[in-house]
Amino acid sequence: RRVYSANGKMQTIQTMQGGNQHPKTMQYDRIRRLTPGECARLQTIPNWYEWIVSETQQYKLLGNGWNIETVKHIFKFMK
Repeated sequence: RRVYSANGKMQTIQTMQGGNQHPKTMQYDRIRRLTPGECARLQTIPNWYEWIVSETQQYKLLGNGWNIETVKHIFKFMK
């Protein structure tokens, strides 16, 4: 569970507060988590699509799903 910066260098631990087991890195070096909307765009889900599940379920669905363009490409070669 080492924390690396975007440039691959090890960060120094600044603080460990309360029960928090994850070291905090400098703000400008931190890689942020993608939002469900950004994940949906990467999977080529249209912006107008309305989700009726929680954000956690959206992450699961998008992570386990197939990209629409990939499925089209596979079906192109099926007879």
